Amino acid sequence: MTRPLHLCLILFASVSCGILTGSEEDDYARLGEMREEILSLVADPVCQGIEDCRMIGFGAMACGGPNTYLVYSVSVTDSSHLTRLVEQYNSRDDELNRKYGKRSRCLLAPVPELAVVDGRCVGQY
Repeated sequence: MTRPLHLCLILFASVSCGILTGSEEDDYARLGEMREEILSLVADPVCQGIEDCRMIGFGAMACGGPNTYLVYSVSVTDSSHLTRLVEQYNSRDDELNRKYGKRSRCLLAPVPELAVVDGRCVGQY
């Protein structure tokens, strides 16, 4: 299935199931739950070396691009699972930005340089 078609099907299913019809408070509460689930997956990025370290754009600024980057270790985090969850989160964040007319600073989020500190992956600016 192509990516745009896949995203359309997810959006259609979300609207059909009433996921996108809650109040603003409900919508952002659910987004917060998604955020916490994702952050728990990357909370302790223990690694053997820099080759275990990765990053992924997280969140959606209203004018485009990620809000920030998450740094994680493939030693403790399943990249495929994390990528799926982050794509869902980013899509939902973008949808809520449009739904509620959110604005952002329209600056690109700085991309960290991956490093290892005390046996953990970190992003350094």
